[in-house]
Amino acid sequence: MIRNPLLKFTVETLLRQANPNGEEYFRTTHFNKLIFIIYKKLLVHNIDIKLPYSWYRFGTLVEENGFRQEVGASLNVYAPPRSATRPIYSISNAGISSVMNQL
Repeated sequence: MIRNPLLKFTVETLLRQANPNGEEYFRTTHFNKLIFIIYKKLLVHNIDIKLPYSWYRFGTLVEENGFRQEVGASLNVYAPPRSATRPIYSISNAGISSVMNQL
C-alpha cells in the first residue's frame, strides 16, 4: 500500500531526470543528497513529501524502514546500497491529484 504517493512520485521523477538509464555515474550517495535537497526546497513552498531521513557523518540517508512504510516498496528498488540507482521508465502518479488538491 502506498501511504505517501507524493514521496514516490518525487523519487521516481528525480531518478527519471537524473539517471534515466541507471548508469554508474549516479549512485545511491547522490540520490540521498539530491532527494534531501528537493525535500528542503519543496518545504519552502509548503509541500511536505514526508521524507524519512537521518543524518550521518557525511550527510543524509533515506531511512529504509520509513521509506518502505510510506511508499510500499523497498528503497533498494530505487537506490540499492553501494550501487547505481535503478532506471525508472514510467513515473507513478496514482493518488497525486488528491494530494495536490489538499495543498
